[in-house]
Amino acid sequence: MNIRPATPNDAQALADVSSATYKSTYTGMFSKDSWLDFATPGYFHSIWEKDLVPATSEGAVLVSEDSGKIVGFIATKAIGERGDAYEELAPGAFFELKELYVLKDYQFSKQKIGTHLLHEAIKDLAEDKMIVGHAARRNENLRKYMASLGAEERESGTIILFKHATDGEPWEIKTGRVSFYWKVPVLREALEAKLAKAS
Repeated sequence: MNIRPATPNDAQALADVSSATYKSTYTGMFSKDSWLDFATPGYFHSIWEKDLVPATSEGAVLVSEDSGKIVGFIATKAIGERGDAYEELAPGAFFELKELYVLKDYQFSKQKIGTHLLHEAIKDLAEDKMIVGHAARRNENLRKYMASLGAEERESGTIILFKHATDGEPWEIKTGRVSFYWKVPVLREALEAKLAKAS
Protein backbone atom coordinates (compact mmCIF):
# COMPACT_ATOMS: atom_id res chain seq x y z
CA MET A 1 0.00 0.00 0.00
CA ASN A 2 1.15 3.49 -0.83
CA ILE A 3 -0.36 6.74 0.47
CA ARG A 4 0.33 9.99 -1.34
CA PRO A 5 -1.26 13.40 -2.04
CA ALA A 6 -3.80 13.38 -4.87
CA THR A 7 -3.02 15.28 -8.07
CA PRO A 8 -5.30 16.64 -10.83
CA ASN A 9 -4.40 13.52 -12.85
CA ASP A 10 -6.28 11.44 -10.26
CA ALA A 11 -9.69 12.98 -11.00
CA GLN A 12 -11.00 10.00 -12.98
CA ALA A 13 -9.76 7.40 -10.50
CA LEU A 14 -11.28 9.32 -7.59
CA ALA A 15 -14.54 9.63 -9.52
CA ASP A 16 -14.57 5.85 -10.02
CA VAL A 17 -13.96 5.19 -6.31
CA SER A 18 -16.58 7.79 -5.31
CA SER A 19 -19.25 6.25 -7.54
CA ALA A 20 -18.55 2.66 -6.53
CA THR A 21 -18.41 3.49 -2.82
CA TYR A 22 -21.60 5.58 -2.91
CA LYS A 23 -23.46 2.68 -4.45
CA SER A 24 -22.07 0.03 -2.11
CA THR A 25 -22.70 2.22 0.95
CA TYR A 26 -26.16 3.65 0.27
CA THR A 27 -27.93 0.87 -1.64
CA GLY A 28 -30.75 -0.32 0.62
CA MET A 29 -30.19 2.41 3.22
CA PHE A 30 -33.27 4.37 2.14
CA SER A 31 -36.71 3.43 0.81
CA LYS A 32 -35.68 4.24 -2.76
CA ASP A 33 -32.36 3.65 -4.49
CA SER A 34 -33.19 5.26 -7.85
CA TRP A 35 -31.17 8.39 -7.03
CA LEU A 36 -28.01 6.27 -7.06
CA ASP A 37 -28.42 5.85 -10.82
CA PHE A 38 -27.16 9.44 -11.06
CA ALA A 39 -24.10 8.79 -8.85
CA THR A 40 -21.96 7.92 -11.86
CA PRO A 41 -18.23 8.36 -12.36
CA GLY A 42 -19.09 11.14 -14.84
CA TYR A 43 -21.03 13.02 -12.16
CA PHE A 44 -18.14 12.83 -9.69
CA HIS A 45 -15.46 13.56 -12.28
CA SER A 46 -16.51 17.19 -12.69
CA ILE A 47 -16.49 17.63 -8.91
CA TRP A 48 -13.00 16.17 -8.56
CA GLU A 49 -11.65 18.23 -11.42
CA LYS A 50 -12.52 21.30 -9.35
CA ASP A 51 -11.53 19.92 -5.94
CA LEU A 52 -8.05 18.91 -7.06
CA VAL A 53 -7.11 22.38 -8.26
CA PRO A 54 -5.33 24.24 -5.42
CA ALA A 55 -7.17 27.49 -6.08
CA THR A 56 -10.61 25.88 -5.64
CA SER A 57 -9.91 23.01 -3.23
CA GLU A 58 -11.12 23.04 0.38
CA GLY A 59 -8.22 21.06 1.79
CA ALA A 60 -5.88 18.15 1.35
CA VAL A 61 -6.78 14.90 -0.43
CA LEU A 62 -4.73 11.75 0.15
CA VAL A 63 -5.08 8.54 -1.83
CA SER A 64 -4.20 4.95 -1.03
CA GLU A 65 -2.88 2.79 -3.86
CA ASP A 66 -2.64 -0.97 -4.24
CA SER A 67 -0.21 -1.87 -7.05
CA GLY A 68 -0.75 1.59 -8.56
CA LYS A 69 -4.57 1.45 -8.39
CA ILE A 70 -6.37 3.97 -6.16
CA VAL A 71 -8.56 1.98 -3.76
CA GLY A 72 -9.37 4.64 -1.18
CA PHE A 73 -9.00 8.29 -0.30
CA ILE A 74 -9.53 10.86 2.43
CA ALA A 75 -10.49 14.50 1.83
CA THR A 76 -10.15 17.10 4.58
CA LYS A 77 -10.93 20.75 5.29
CA ALA A 78 -8.43 22.86 7.19
CA ILE A 79 -11.29 24.92 8.64
CA GLY A 80 -14.16 22.50 9.23
CA GLU A 81 -17.88 22.84 9.72
CA ARG A 82 -18.45 22.29 13.43
CA GLY A 83 -22.04 21.02 13.32
CA ASP A 84 -24.10 21.77 16.42
CA ALA A 85 -21.54 21.30 19.17
CA TYR A 86 -18.69 23.24 20.76
CA GLU A 87 -20.20 26.55 19.73
CA GLU A 88 -17.93 28.33 22.19
CA LEU A 89 -14.89 27.52 20.07
CA ALA A 90 -13.68 29.69 17.20
CA PRO A 91 -14.44 28.46 13.66
CA GLY A 92 -10.76 27.93 13.02
CA ALA A 93 -10.58 25.43 15.87
CA PHE A 94 -12.02 22.63 13.73
CA PHE A 95 -10.30 20.34 11.25
CA GLU A 96 -12.85 18.36 9.23
CA LEU A 97 -12.68 14.83 7.91
CA LYS A 98 -14.80 15.55 4.87
CA GLU A 99 -14.77 12.21 3.05
CA LEU A 100 -13.26 8.80 3.76
CA TYR A 101 -13.98 6.31 0.97
CA VAL A 102 -12.54 2.81 0.56
CA LEU A 103 -13.66 0.37 -2.13
CA LYS A 104 -15.91 -2.35 -0.70
CA ASP A 105 -13.46 -5.18 -1.42
CA TYR A 106 -10.82 -3.37 0.65
CA GLN A 107 -13.00 -2.38 3.61
CA PHE A 108 -12.21 -4.06 6.94
CA SER A 109 -9.20 -5.72 5.36
CA LYS A 110 -5.86 -6.52 6.98
CA GLN A 111 -4.32 -3.54 5.19
CA LYS A 112 -6.34 -1.15 7.41
CA ILE A 113 -6.61 1.34 4.54
CA GLY A 114 -9.07 3.70 6.20
CA THR A 115 -7.08 3.69 9.42
CA HIS A 116 -3.83 4.44 7.59
CA LEU A 117 -5.46 7.26 5.62
CA LEU A 118 -6.93 8.81 8.78
CA HIS A 119 -3.61 8.60 10.60
CA GLU A 120 -1.74 10.20 7.71
CA ALA A 121 -4.31 13.02 7.53
CA ILE A 122 -4.17 13.98 11.21
CA LYS A 123 -0.69 12.95 12.36
CA ASP A 124 0.79 16.47 12.18
CA LEU A 125 -2.21 18.41 13.53
CA ALA A 126 -1.67 20.72 16.48
CA GLU A 127 -2.71 19.24 19.82
CA ASP A 128 -5.30 21.95 20.47
CA LYS A 129 -7.30 21.32 17.28
CA MET A 130 -10.72 19.70 17.35
CA ILE A 131 -11.45 17.10 14.67
CA VAL A 132 -14.97 16.77 13.29
CA GLY A 133 -16.68 14.56 10.73
CA HIS A 134 -20.29 14.28 9.55
CA ALA A 135 -22.25 11.37 8.09
CA ALA A 136 -25.74 9.97 7.56
CA ARG A 137 -27.23 8.69 10.81
CA ARG A 138 -28.16 5.42 9.10
CA ASN A 139 -24.56 4.64 8.15
CA GLU A 140 -24.15 2.04 10.89
CA ASN A 141 -20.86 0.60 9.61
CA LEU A 142 -19.20 4.01 9.73
CA ARG A 143 -20.67 4.73 13.16
CA LYS A 144 -19.26 1.50 14.57
CA TYR A 145 -15.86 2.29 13.11
CA MET A 146 -15.82 5.83 14.50
CA ALA A 147 -16.99 4.55 17.91
CA SER A 148 -14.01 2.16 17.91
CA LEU A 149 -11.81 5.25 17.54
CA GLY A 150 -13.31 6.92 20.60
CA ALA A 151 -15.48 9.43 18.73
CA GLU A 152 -17.93 11.59 20.63
CA GLU A 153 -21.21 11.30 18.72
CA ARG A 154 -23.88 13.98 18.36
CA GLU A 155 -27.11 13.44 16.38
CA SER A 156 -28.48 16.73 15.12
CA GLY A 157 -29.50 18.49 11.94
CA THR A 158 -29.38 17.07 8.45
CA ILE A 159 -26.77 16.27 5.84
CA ILE A 160 -27.06 16.53 2.06
CA LEU A 161 -25.74 13.31 0.56
CA PHE A 162 -26.27 14.16 -3.09
CA LYS A 163 -27.29 17.05 -5.34
CA HIS A 164 -28.36 16.84 -8.96
CA ALA A 165 -30.68 18.36 -11.55
CA THR A 166 -33.07 16.50 -13.83
CA ASP A 167 -34.40 18.33 -16.87
CA GLY A 168 -33.13 21.55 -15.32
CA GLU A 169 -34.92 20.93 -12.00
CA PRO A 170 -32.54 20.71 -9.01
CA TRP A 171 -33.10 18.09 -6.32
CA GLU A 172 -31.18 16.68 -3.39
CA ILE A 173 -31.03 13.71 -1.05
CA LYS A 174 -31.08 14.92 2.54
CA THR A 175 -31.13 12.82 5.70
CA GLY A 176 -30.48 12.97 9.43
CA ARG A 177 -26.91 13.74 10.41
CA VAL A 178 -24.53 12.28 12.97
CA SER A 179 -21.39 14.24 13.84
CA PHE A 180 -18.19 12.82 15.29
CA TYR A 181 -15.80 14.83 17.47
CA TRP A 182 -12.32 14.17 18.82
CA LYS A 183 -9.48 16.04 20.42
CA VAL A 184 -6.38 15.38 18.34
CA PRO A 185 -4.53 13.23 20.93
CA VAL A 186 -7.59 10.98 21.40
CA LEU A 187 -7.94 10.14 17.71
CA ARG A 188 -4.20 9.89 17.13
CA GLU A 189 -3.75 7.41 20.00
CA ALA A 190 -6.74 5.33 18.89
CA LEU A 191 -5.44 5.09 15.32
CA GLU A 192 -1.93 4.20 16.45
CA ALA A 193 -3.32 1.47 18.71
CA LYS A 194 -5.28 -0.04 15.81
CA LEU A 195 -2.25 0.03 13.55
CA ALA A 196 0.00 -1.49 16.19
CA LYS A 197 -2.51 -4.30 16.77
CA ALA A 198 -2.65 -5.03 13.04
CA SER A 199 1.11 -5.17 12.55
